[in-house]
Formats: sequence, C-alpha cells, structure tokens
Amino acid sequence: MLRCNAGESKSLANSEASVWEMALIDDDDDDDDEPCTWSANWLMSVCRALRLFLQGAQAANDCEEDKICYEFLSQAFILYEDEVSDSKDQMELIPLFIGTLCNLTHLDPEDYDTLVTNTTKHAAR
Repeated sequence: MLRCNAGESKSLANSEASVWEMALIDDDDDDDDEPCTWSANWLMSVCRALRLFLQGAQAANDCEEDKICYEFLSQAFILYEDEVSDSKDQMELIPLFIGTLCNLTHLDPEDYDTLVTNTTKHAAR
C-alpha cells in the first residue's frame, strides 16, 4: 500500500481472477499431467509488471503528480504493446487499464484523452 504526503492510503482494486485463470491454462496439446510452466510464468511476470505500473500511476495520481502518473501509464502501454501479442491475453488485460483510468482525478485533460483513446483503440481490436 502506498501513502501520499497527507497520509492517505489508496490501492488499485481491480479484479485479477480472469487474468490468473488465463495464466494457468495449459496450452499443450499433449496429454501429460505436467502444467504449462514457461508461458504461465512469463504471462504472470508481465501481469505483475503491468499491475505495478498501473498501481504506480494510481499512487502518483493520489499524490497529485500528474506527469509521473502519465509516465507510469505510458510505460504500462509500452509493456502491453511489446510483450502481450496474443489478442485473447490482450483483451483480458484491458479491464486493468479501464479500472485505473476510471479512478484518475488529477491527470491533465489532454493526457487523459490520449490515454482513453489508446485504451479504446486496443479494446476495439
């Protein structure tokens, strides 16, 4: 939990259930009982990094640091675009962006519009 100067604590509350379930699916076509470890671990690492960027953005917003907030969100989009290539995986992660953007209150309106447009573009794919 991150704290602002005023001592007010905030956390990013988004549902991760579908992302966790998606990461644990075994995509192997063979009939062995061994779980899919490499792709699940990789996807979990990407999800964790993405959530850290989004939580950082929310904390920066709560502390009224709009430029830092925008930078965290930009880095989250870069990670999303570069590391998540499967469209199903991308669609599972869109709600994390939407949930974060809905909670922002101190972001410059022009920056906010840019981020909303980018999120909408990805959601429409």
